[in-house]
Amino acid sequence: MSTRSILALQKGNHVRYCFLHWDGDNHGQTLKEMLDTEIEDLYNKMSPLDDGTYTYLSHLYPQSYWEPYLEAQKKSWKKRFKNMKGFKECYLNPQDTAHDPLFDHAEAPDPTACGAYDTKRKFPKTVKAALNGTYPFWCCEYVWFYNIDTKTITVFSSKNKWKMKQMARRTRKTPKKFDFSAWVD
Repeated sequence: MSTRSILALQKGNHVRYCFLHWDGDNHGQTLKEMLDTEIEDLYNKMSPLDDGTYTYLSHLYPQSYWEPYLEAQKKSWKKRFKNMKGFKECYLNPQDTAHDPLFDHAEAPDPTACGAYDTKRKFPKTVKAALNGTYPFWCCEYVWFYNIDTKTITVFSSKNKWKMKQMARRTRKTPKKFDFSAWVD
């Protein structure tokens, strides 16, 4: 299901957050499956937010999931169609890798859905604190906040009247294995 969300990553006292278009209800599980290096890489790639540049993510997947998923879809696509035209637009949508930020206003509902700020808190206690004093845009259903240092995932959901829920994340050193056999025609 397509649920809109915002993802915030904190390292030290610095927080970067941006809009996420797809699968907002699944990002807690995705954060648990991503390698520490992937999350750190995403945080670093979100650095233009520090300068006020608009950034968003179409999707968020661990690389170990994304590459086999694309290969399975390519096989299916080749069986059904004579050429691969349109595959990238259909499946990459439009990110080339699992979690590369995009610098385009076209997909995002609200420019306030991204930013960066400094804080002394290890995690926010309210959704407003997670987004540096603003509320989520009108169709946002989740705000995911991940502290890279403490490995704590905090989620706020519109379905739960933006109340806070926390979960711990263990360090991942090896990718999770995914079974794609059921996905291919």
